[in-house]
Amino acid sequence: EGPKEMKEFSLDTATTRRVLDSLPSSMSQEQRRAFLEDTLLPALNIHYNRLGVDDARTDDLLFCLEEVEEEVEEDSVEAEALEAVMKAAEGAPAQFKVQHN
Repeated sequence: EGPKEMKEFSLDTATTRRVLDSLPSSMSQEQRRAFLEDTLLPALNIHYNRLGVDDARTDDLLFCLEEVEEEVEEDSVEAEALEAVMKAAEGAPAQFKVQHN
């Protein structure tokens, strides 16, 4: 049996907006976008594929964020951004949805 096909996970539009809105105000639009595309989404895909998540919708974004937290540099912009997103997701977990395409 060959390698399992990697699933492509993403955030729906509303969740993407929530994530971007929850980021620290000290971050520029560019930094926010970069955090989302270069840090959060790739990590999301690695973790969800490792977990073997099969349902098209899953709400455990928080679990994924905790995993990602172990990989970002402490006191970095990414760490601060991650912290902010986690706080927001903890406050309203059902609003932070992940889906696979």
